[in-house]
Amino acid sequence: MNIPASTQARLPRYFRYLRELLIKGELRVSSNDLAKHLGLTASQVRADLSYTGSLGQQGYGYSIKRLYTSVSRTLGVGDNYRAIVICDTYCSLFDKALFEGRGVEFSALFTDVSEDDFSLAPVRNSGIAILPLSHLALYCQNHKPEIAVILPISSDIQDMAQQLEENGVLGIWNFSQTEIKVNIPVKNAYLGDILMTLCCEMHNSDVKDISSK
Repeated sequence: MNIPASTQARLPRYFRYLRELLIKGELRVSSNDLAKHLGLTASQVRADLSYTGSLGQQGYGYSIKRLYTSVSRTLGVGDNYRAIVICDTYCSLFDKALFEGRGVEFSALFTDVSEDDFSLAPVRNSGIAILPLSHLALYCQNHKPEIAVILPISSDIQDMAQQLEENGVLGIWNFSQTEIKVNIPVKNAYLGDILMTLCCEMHNSDVKDISSK
């Protein structure tokens, strides 16, 4: 199904909120309730959710359990993807819970830093393999991870991305500052750009003027 990029970007927000409602024991939710929480219109919510195959019932709304299942399925949560992380040092942001809570297995971390430079204990306890970058291609060939997460690293990022594509990786989550050019999906998260966008929004908003009064 050809889902608009804007809808794809919003679906994880539905996923997170619906999971919160399930934990609270809620049974149903209306498009108006979803719209209010997400800052959207009810018509936009209904349009977004139609791409998941979910249609609410007038006077009832959506079954939260069924809606959560359909949104999860559309997001690929049940596809059992495996991910690897490539970085200079172990980054605690990328723990197993981040991945497994979204149906992705965090299988290995690749680094060019020696074991003496950081503690491997929390990684070993969670069962994640720690491997040198020189093993990257062979690991991809043997274990076939579908997702690679690239953090800023001293190696040639573009060359690494091409190597990942050639060895069967299907998508890249890019936190480096390199504009990767490959033929597989790349989701960029340029942290410096995000910080600058925040600063720009603050600079050009009325907040600064109000706080100075």
